Amino acid sequence: MGRFIELGFDMDLTFPEKLNENFDKTDEDLAEQSQRMIEIEQASIDRDNEHKNSTTAHDAEHITYSGTVEGTNVKQAIEHVNDRVGNVLTSQITGKDNEVIDARLGADGLSRETAGDLIREVHEQQLQSDRQEVALNTGLNLVETDRATPMVPNIKGRTLVNWGCNYGDFEKDTSGDGIPDGLSTFNLQEGAVKNTDEESVDGGKSLQIDSNVDDPYTSRGVKLQLGNSINDKYILALTMLKCSGESAVGRFTVYDQTAVKTLNAYITESKEWETAYVTVLVPETENLDIIHYNYSDVGAVNSVYFDKTRVYEITAEEYAKIDVDPEWTGDKLAEKFPYIEGVKHLTNPVITKVGKNLLPPFTEWNLHEDAAVITPNELELNAIGNWKSSYVDVPVMPNQEYTFSYTVEQIDDIAYVYFTPYKTDGTIITPNTTILTGEDTIKTFAIPSGVNLIRFWLGNSNNPSKIIFKNPMLAIGDSVQPFEQQNNDYIYIETKLASNLDGTVSDEFYYRDDKPYVLKKWEKDLVL
Repeated sequence: MGRFIELGFDMDLTFPEKLNENFDKTDEDLAEQSQRMIEIEQASIDRDNEHKNSTTAHDAEHITYSGTVEGTNVKQAIEHVNDRVGNVLTSQITGKDNEVIDARLGADGLSRETAGDLIREVHEQQLQSDRQEVALNTGLNLVETDRATPMVPNIKGRTLVNWGCNYGDFEKDTSGDGIPDGLSTFNLQEGAVKNTDEESVDGGKSLQIDSNVDDPYTSRGVKLQLGNSINDKYILALTMLKCSGESAVGRFTVYDQTAVKTLNAYITESKEWETAYVTVLVPETENLDIIHYNYSDVGAVNSVYFDKTRVYEITAEEYAKIDVDPEWTGDKLAEKFPYIEGVKHLTNPVITKVGKNLLPPFTEWNLHEDAAVITPNELELNAIGNWKSSYVDVPVMPNQEYTFSYTVEQIDDIAYVYFTPYKTDGTIITPNTTILTGEDTIKTFAIPSGVNLIRFWLGNSNNPSKIIFKNPMLAIGDSVQPFEQQNNDYIYIETKLASNLDGTVSDEFYYRDDKPYVLKKWEKDLVL
């Protein structure tokens, strides 16, 4: 029995003593085991606390793992995943692990640094493909698009320098001798030149040169001297020219006074205002003149008028396009190089997006005294005579088709709809053109060549009458559009945008993140 006393089967006087001694040993064993259990439990608690508070983790290879990733412990599984990620981003291997080739290689066969580089490149191309870029010229432009998108303008600066200063509008005669400032005359009789308000393209004054019966020369005129300030430069000289009277001939010339030679000339007999222009590569000269001639034959009695003369330096590329590109001829050329005085930058540009209806409400029309606005889209005419019409001016594009429609109640007379075509300088191209009469309410018509504006009329014809006009609609194209009130959008940009001659270095207005910005590269309006 080991530690215990064997009692046997015979009970004698020593039996109780032996039994008690075994009980005592049992109590000692129980007490010892209880103490050991307490110590073991405390040691376990201490180990748990030490593990909990320890900053040292178990080695990954000692942690078992079982799952879809290859490996039997955590270390092997993590290394396998890391290898796969590395393959996607940097590997050049082929076969089943070629994710990086698919992710970084573009259609052009070039591999980008990262898959993100290629994704951003594709995204930028998508953004660009959604953009529709259109170059807008000064004046009316037609933009056709198959999507409804906002307009995001980008405007480059431009600076024009008129080498004729401010003399070309012929408004001033400081000396009072009838000769506009900055000019000198030759081969003219006294009083044969003056600045007059009898003819003008803008309601101001023009240069009038008369031919008289006693004139000894056909070369009679007025010159603007430019000296030698623009030698070796390409120049464009423009003016508006009109002849009046029998056999009148006008001539506009760039003349080299040093070489006594005409460098280029424009000759016309037009009885309407016409854009006259010449281009020259200026040679070495001490005196370059811009000459305005009354070039009529000797003995003729008539007048030739000039207005808005200007001289601009142009680039070789622009020089090559003039009279070659249809957009760089005649009135279109003049629109690109308008008259300015001295130096002028692109100032306070305005962009207008016109709605489908080109006609404003009747509240914005020039009303005849016999007409009254009932509502913004309803006009009542109670005419007490013939041809009583109200009008509005509408910018248009030459050779473009437009469709007009409206509702009319003809109570006493026949309604009459017509337009007057104008050039941008205010010259009337042709007489009034009829659009609709009587009961007709829809008409498609084309704008004549050279016309940039029409005066649109609504009125009666031959008799005193009462007529009610409703919902006039003028739209681009040959299709009738349902009536909608005119709804224009405007962007007013209060800034000056400058550039060098060829526009390669220019101020710029642009949008970024839906906010407008101006990038300024030039200091302007400095006092010297």
